[in-house]
Amino acid sequence: MTDIAIALLIVILAGLFVLATAVMRAVWIIPQARARNVERLGRYHRTLEPGIIPASDAQTDSNSENVTFTFMPSGSSVASTSR
Repeated sequence: MTDIAIALLIVILAGLFVLATAVMRAVWIIPQARARNVERLGRYHRTLEPGIIPASDAQTDSNSENVTFTFMPSGSSVASTSR
């Protein structure tokens, strides 16, 4: 093979690798007996059923929950008791 043919083969293989990586990252697989919530701009949009779907929306696990923490000033404690 000539040098040009080898270079062309390398470019084609690299292009196929990039294309395959892009396709694999653009698809989500949702396992059986699970569901995913789709959020747009941080708000619920819809629930996805199991299967292969495009990964165009932000997805969260249906078992996830939001937890907020409140600020407690230093020196105060829930466990402290005065005697």
